[in-house]
Amino acid sequence: MCRNLTLLAKNDRRQMIFTCEHGSIHITHQFTTILMSRHVFIQIAALFGQDEMDTPYARMLGFRMEEAVKGQVDLWIGSGGFRLDEGDFRSLAALIQQSVCRLREAPHARLEQEPPSLFSPN
Repeated sequence: MCRNLTLLAKNDRRQMIFTCEHGSIHITHQFTTILMSRHVFIQIAALFGQDEMDTPYARMLGFRMEEAVKGQVDLWIGSGGFRLDEGDFRSLAALIQQSVCRLREAPHARLEQEPPSLFSPN
């Protein structure tokens, strides 16, 4: 259980991103929080800067967007999801980018190293 949360970014739409003592990332939208490793968070954050977010790589990460009711999308990360209107989506994307910057700048919140390759000689 996470007991020590450090706020990375928040906005006035009840969206917040935290890191915890375990190094995990907590993304909160209104009353729902999705938890993931920093490594996965950094990979998902990179998707927000791309024109096409529905790629095989995104699906491999457990990331997908589905059209919900008119003007809204369901954003899924693993088995958790958020229903977002356009403003919520843009706000969350901005928070994710702010959080990535904070993680890279903060000496106490070093990013995890890349996982070893299956083809690595080590």
